[in-house]
Amino acid sequence: MGDTLATLVEEVQYELNQVVSPAAGQNFREHIKNRIRREYRRLYNDFNWPELRSWSDKSTSAGQRYYNYPTGVELKTVQDVYVLWGDRYHRIERGIEPHHYNAYNSDQGARLDPTLRWAPYGPTQVEIWPIPASASSLRFVAKRAFAQMVDEDDRCGLDTDLVVLFSAAALTKNDGEKVELLARAQAHYSALKQRLTRGNVKINFARGPEEKYDHFGSPMPYVAIAESSLSGTAAFAVFFPDMPGASEFIRVEVPQAFVAGVDHSSASAETAATAETVFQITADDEAIGTVTFSAGGTEGLFAFTETTIPEAAALKIIAPATPDATLADISITLGGTR
Repeated sequence: MGDTLATLVEEVQYELNQVVSPAAGQNFREHIKNRIRREYRRLYNDFNWPELRSWSDKSTSAGQRYYNYPTGVELKTVQDVYVLWGDRYHRIERGIEPHHYNAYNSDQGARLDPTLRWAPYGPTQVEIWPIPASASSLRFVAKRAFAQMVDEDDRCGLDTDLVVLFSAAALTKNDGEKVELLARAQAHYSALKQRLTRGNVKINFARGPEEKYDHFGSPMPYVAIAESSLSGTAAFAVFFPDMPGASEFIRVEVPQAFVAGVDHSSASAETAATAETVFQITADDEAIGTVTFSAGGTEGLFAFTETTIPEAAALKIIAPATPDATLADISITLGGTR
């Protein structure tokens, strides 16, 4: 946890060049506290702070459609929901529409494993679809509930300087000082967000062009790892354990633009291919290259038609429509420079 409310008040007083004393200007001191509390709440709601991210599990029962949120979790704080299927957690989509009930009608008690979607049901409950046929567990990934600083010994859950600078900027009556404080606050905020999000990627799993419910017959047959380094290079690594299915892909959303290169990329397989096998590489569904495993080979050869990968692009590594009879346990790393 961060500094206490009393410490934040003193820091704001320093920024405003005021006398720092609990007894000095008690009325204005209360005004400072109220401004700190307002800025603290605003900043909490403004960004998904990684340090406030937590998860809570909720057991599900066969035949039960509605569940209370886990203790400490509210709808407005939920970021993702996962279902435990087999021994792996899989993200489920938010939203249940009439066409989903056309496939498995919950009103008629239709059941299926695993759960594929969730939706809010009133202010305190969640509905899951399809209704589970057997017991399992949901994992709610959420931002920790906001805890306001009421007493002076209550601690701030965010960066002290960030709250102090924005609070001081809002309190000062000097226009020049306000501009200077806001500039410092915004610069510090931007640096914090860049440091906290740099290198983060979102990994999506699917077995076809869309993540549809009929693609969940068993635990997902692959895993993915993605990373983005801070040294001027980027590397996105995916791994297909065993033999990938027809047209299976792993999609990674890249956080920053980079230039892909053969020198920074590699591909290998534990079991050699029987025939030549080609994996497609796309960015935002546009073909940019291939990885080819030759017959009898365990090393993949990269070829690019486009090397510039834009910021926030959806990068896909796609297995062939006709799987090779033996190629298995495949590691593909697409790398480049910034």
